[in-house]
Amino acid sequence: MRKRYQTLVDLDATAEDRAASADRGLRWLVEQGVVRPETVAREAFRRCGEHPPGERWHTAVAPSDGEPGDGVTVVAVGCVFDGGPLREPEQAWCPHCAGRLHLLPTEGRAGPGGRQPWDRVKDAIDTWVDTGRAVLACGHCGRDGDLTAWTWEGNYFAFAHLGFEFWDWPELRDSFVEEFARVLDGHRLTVVRGSV
Repeated sequence: MRKRYQTLVDLDATAEDRAASADRGLRWLVEQGVVRPETVAREAFRRCGEHPPGERWHTAVAPSDGEPGDGVTVVAVGCVFDGGPLREPEQAWCPHCAGRLHLLPTEGRAGPGGRQPWDRVKDAIDTWVDTGRAVLACGHCGRDGDLTAWTWEGNYFAFAHLGFEFWDWPELRDSFVEEFARVLDGHRLTVVRGSV
């Protein structure tokens, strides 16, 4: 059975402060009744324990007929958050010139070194996973752009040290996301949606 998720990714949490931010965010979710404090184990693809929905889970979501199917997982490690294997982004935009990088393999779209764009993206992702830093060269302006600053179609990727994964929940409210950002000291949050 397919599982949908929405991940609130903290773009400003660092490797040094991610544990404190994760604790602060989880404590607030529990205080608000959005999740319960205990964890349960789920399927093998989960990264860690999951917090079941709390009595006031509905305050986090837009009006809907649905209820959460699962809970919330806190991921406090350097991670590539993505939209899952059922879809891939077709394009990304350079942080310097907003030039579009077409990611699907096509003849004539090879970039620096004659490599296909998606191969270069995968190499940059591997470097980011290994080192926490990576650049991706733009085929338009020729400049290297920090991988984390590129814009990905459909918010497919986010590279960060902290995320809160809501599994099979109705759509999160914008106002909830904004309030959660304030709880995390005003950190920038992005929402990555996907399914597995």
